[in-house]
Amino acid sequence: MKTFIRASIGALAMIGAVSTYTVPAAAADTYDGNWLYDMCKQGPLPSGKTFKPTEETVAKLSCMAFTIGAFQAATATNTAFMSRCLPDEGITPIQITDIVRKFLADHPEQRHKQAAALVIGAAVLGFCPSLAQKWSDLQ
Repeated sequence: MKTFIRASIGALAMIGAVSTYTVPAAAADTYDGNWLYDMCKQGPLPSGKTFKPTEETVAKLSCMAFTIGAFQAATATNTAFMSRCLPDEGITPIQITDIVRKFLADHPEQRHKQAAALVIGAAVLGFCPSLAQKWSDLQ
């Protein structure tokens, strides 16, 4: 958990420190899957390395920070999902970000939906396939 918190704080600090990346006007009201895919398609951050504040790095950190925030909000408000589906040993920030990145790449037809809902959908499909149809029915 400490590593998760440190990674989250580090990602948010990096995003705040770099102001060269702008959010598209279309995303001002709702962040959709296309916006999140643009952030996430940059690929994963290399582990254990120092990052330079480039637009690509900020996009990668934005992807991770948004994904972690949406995932934590969803799991904090839905303890049934946590107890039934998530592994006891926990999930790393990189793991959930990779799951979301793959989901967005594999399902372009879903990207018009809200980004936070897509994070939840990716987590459900990744960790609890038995609930996938129920989630799909809610969309």
